[in-house]
Amino acid sequence: MKQNRVFARQFKIAGLVVALCAFAWAGYNFVGSAPEGAPIKGHGGEQPAYPWLSDFKAGLKQAEQESKPIVIDAWAPWCSSCKVLWKKTFMNEKIQDQLQGFVRIKLNMDEEKNQAYWEDFGIKGLPWVGFLTAEGVELKEYTLNDYEDPEPFMERLKSVMAALAEKR
Repeated sequence: MKQNRVFARQFKIAGLVVALCAFAWAGYNFVGSAPEGAPIKGHGGEQPAYPWLSDFKAGLKQAEQESKPIVIDAWAPWCSSCKVLWKKTFMNEKIQDQLQGFVRIKLNMDEEKNQAYWEDFGIKGLPWVGFLTAEGVELKEYTLNDYEDPEPFMERLKSVMAALAEKR
């Protein structure tokens, strides 16, 4: 009888552990999802100083209205390099200040609504960071296809801004 109670207690504990793991997994996989066009947090919940949009069309419309270029961070919950890029580069205070001059769009590439962008932008892997003019023209020469530390990324941002200033 005593053995049955011990087994029952162990079974309940095992069930609780499984349930907690399931909740943790679900939370991990849905970090960053937001209502259509809503400002979002980053992977792991880090809050940037300035909001990022989760909807490309809303971001393009905002860029046209504000005459600002666009930066797109294409990522996925399973992409460890995406998370490091977000945490170390995008969360860098100087990078965030420089990004004020951009409409910021964060696309979870696992979401159905973003599947067409793999082909539209020729994305071969993640992370992928793209830059567009306020009119939506891609500046392919400045595209980032991997992790980049804050210092070289800052140079990339400055180069994008300089190229856009020359076009005006």
